[in-house]
Amino acid sequence: KLLFEPRKAKLEMDIVDEQIDVTTRAFLGLTVSCARCHDHKFDPIPTRDYYALAGIFASTATLIWDAEPKGGPPRWRERPLAAPERAKAVEDHAAAVARLQASLQAAGEMKTALPGGVSSSELAGIVLDNSMAQLVGSWKESTYATNFIDKNYLQDGNTGKGEKSARFVPDLPQAGRYEVQFAYVPRRNRARNVPVTVHAANAARTVLIDQTEPPTIDDLFVSLGTFEFAAGTNGAVVVSNQGTEGFVTIDAVRFVPAGMEMTMKMQTGQKARAKKSGTAMTDRSIHQLLDDLQELRAKEPPPVPMAMAAQDGTICNCRINLRGDPEKLGPEVPRGFLSVLEKTVPPPASLSNEASGRLELADWIASNQNPLTARVAVNRIWHYLFGGRLVESVDNFGALGERPTHPELLDYLALRFMEQGWSFKKIIRALMLSSTYQMSSDLDPLAYAKDPENKLMWRMNRRRLDAEAIRDAVLAVSGQLDLTMGGSLSPTNDAPFGAAAMASNAQVASTRRSLYLPVIRNDTPDLFQVFDFADPYLVTGKRHSTTAPTQALFMMNSPFMLEQSRQWAGALLATAPANDAQRVASAYTQAFGRPAGAETTERALRFIAEYQAALEKNEPDLEKRRLMAWQSFCHALLASTEFRFIN
Repeated sequence: KLLFEPRKAKLEMDIVDEQIDVTTRAFLGLTVSCARCHDHKFDPIPTRDYYALAGIFASTATLIWDAEPKGGPPRWRERPLAAPERAKAVEDHAAAVARLQASLQAAGEMKTALPGGVSSSELAGIVLDNSMAQLVGSWKESTYATNFIDKNYLQDGNTGKGEKSARFVPDLPQAGRYEVQFAYVPRRNRARNVPVTVHAANAARTVLIDQTEPPTIDDLFVSLGTFEFAAGTNGAVVVSNQGTEGFVTIDAVRFVPAGMEMTMKMQTGQKARAKKSGTAMTDRSIHQLLDDLQELRAKEPPPVPMAMAAQDGTICNCRINLRGDPEKLGPEVPRGFLSVLEKTVPPPASLSNEASGRLELADWIASNQNPLTARVAVNRIWHYLFGGRLVESVDNFGALGERPTHPELLDYLALRFMEQGWSFKKIIRALMLSSTYQMSSDLDPLAYAKDPENKLMWRMNRRRLDAEAIRDAVLAVSGQLDLTMGGSLSPTNDAPFGAAAMASNAQVASTRRSLYLPVIRNDTPDLFQVFDFADPYLVTGKRHSTTAPTQALFMMNSPFMLEQSRQWAGALLATAPANDAQRVASAYTQAFGRPAGAETTERALRFIAEYQAALEKNEPDLEKRRLMAWQSFCHALLASTEFRFIN
């Protein structure tokens, strides 16, 4: 169904329709969804019965309508797979993290509410803020740390060493001696050797500043020394990040005329102490919270696996949709089951208003009084094991379905299935141990003349392997099949919309059994497509078995077949006996489960020798020629019809 369907009511009813179709066809062999718009044309299933079932599924919540971004498709509902104790541990940890993050946000807001920094206008002397510097390279503005001058300070990002500098040029009102002071913001990750060069009237001097240490003048400035300057813009202070390791910060430069240092220190100190008293506790709180948060995240328990699963929603009866249109509503129908089966399998008198009715429906379908479910189940098992019959239309036991070829046998198997507790293993074991299942596929001309369609099962039907079995057989023979049990190649949780490519990549790369490959509806693997894999969009109880040119082309040319042929050839050359004839015999046994025979072995050896000789012109390496010849031989066996069919 299209999750982008703009009409919510239609999407929900489309999903209900698919649930009814899959449930009734899979377990009952009935096409109940044909009664959505009108009474069933062939089976005794009225529209009221359809909407009685629809009420059960409509009372079940399957979608979440809070998709992000707004206007996106809804998400499938998820439930945790973990034990309650583990789920609670994850929930408690997430709550603790949320509390710390809330405290951290509150501390940050408190810090932001405090004065941003010391204003340069409040300071005596000539103060040049970083905004007045001539910058070379890319410097970043920051307000992360506290106790800076004016709006912000600059930091070099700990990059581009030797490429970044800041030049401060004062406009001094008169010549004389000035103490030059440099302001920066200290931290443990700062550089310890920041070069600051003072260009005075008669000399230039470079001072290395350790920015991990706090400034000595009221936590704002350090003194670079006292220098003689001419009036005007003849002097300069240059800060560089050349040769440094760690972050370099620049806040301001100040020129203090000789004789007014103490007055300046008093004014600066008052402002700085006010700033420090307001921020010290906030900084300590933030740092402690960050440490606590880091420690808590280090102890984070593994996430709880989630799976898409339905749950009871708003319990309601469904109204008949006139001609199947959810916007044209008819009378309400109480939730219930199929009336045609009520005499055989009595339904509950009524369904509770506290639950959807799914449990009651499941009990009704799997009741020992319901032989239809058992017949459908054993017929599917028979079909998978024998390749056809007892009822050829495995998904349709209605009027348009095929009649059973052996009704007494079907009823016997259904009764035995129920008596053995609906055990699939027991009924499969009984069928596979029967002489009928163990028959050969060899042709008997006399029997064929009497029963050409093999309705009486006088031989086993010759069948092609399913697509999954072909893939697994190729991997098994090549020695690459991963027999790891359990798990999945795709996440169990509801992935972001359009993220199927991740699971698709897992299909291609994995060598695990096909059972574990994720099924991506619009991206079925090539091997599955060409060998009649079940249509993921439809209920497919019986697969077709076609013969198409693409099948031969895949077996001949696909990278998968070429790689597995090479792997198998390498294994034969590495582990099999040194005698090539014995290698051929081993290959036939692995691929076909039979000996090669003298004539077949001779032909195989001749093929390998001629192939290897033909490669001499283009491949000088003997070992590579040998591997390529055996790869071609192995490829021929894997691509053969005999490899794909069960006799």
